[in-house]
Amino acid sequence: MLKVCAAQEIGPAAVLLVGVILHTEDAKWYRSGVTYYNDQLMSVLGFDSWGQLDRARAKAIKAGWLHYERGSKSRAGVYWGLIPECYENMDDLPIDEGDTPGNIKGKQGIITKSEGEQGIITTSDDSSVIHPGLKRDLSTLTLNLTQEEEEPPPPPQLKFCPEDYPIPATLRNPDFEAAWVRWCSYRRNTRRNSVSKDACQLQMPQLERVGSTAAIEAIDRAIANDYTGLFPRANNTPRGKTLQTGTEEWLRRKQDRPRT
Repeated sequence: MLKVCAAQEIGPAAVLLVGVILHTEDAKWYRSGVTYYNDQLMSVLGFDSWGQLDRARAKAIKAGWLHYERGSKSRAGVYWGLIPECYENMDDLPIDEGDTPGNIKGKQGIITKSEGEQGIITTSDDSSVIHPGLKRDLSTLTLNLTQEEEEPPPPPQLKFCPEDYPIPATLRNPDFEAAWVRWCSYRRNTRRNSVSKDACQLQMPQLERVGSTAAIEAIDRAIANDYTGLFPRANNTPRGKTLQTGTEEWLRRKQDRPRT
């Protein structure tokens, strides 16, 4: 209606009336005509009198923009919008100077149509969309849009399993392997905190230095004393003896120190 300057032909009041009817039709997906009592339309349109509504409605009907079925006191009138025959082949995109109705370049692409067919918008990505302004029966419209491909989700990260951590060759025997699995299971089930990869990288060299036998004893001692870590001892040397030897060496050096 704006493109053909309908307001100059039928007046702004009639254009406003048709616009309200079309807006209501669009809200209900054009399933059927819309119903209004005269008082309702007058309130929505801001008309002061029934005569103003009647004159606007008569002009819209005569120009071919509106269909109206009269109602009664107990039945609302039925309305739906129309397109005058002289404008049926005109699309509703804006026309620039020099463009023709059969080939209109707009922001959405190029519209091409032939007589008796619906217009097709051909976009730059070769997808086609039936233009709704060329036929108002929405049940016949089809929409073929190229949807952007979603990026695939990142692959799930595998949870670290300390039992699968590589065991050094010097510790690779059934007894140590069983003790290591027992230690990992103890940490997971009892301490509620499994052995991390960083802990494995530090514990394995310590166990390798003391040997298989001392490593197994360190694991059994940690489980028996409810330790959270491993404390291997070389050659199964008791901690008390090591401290005693260190103390004796310190006393001997103190006695041999010359007095001043």
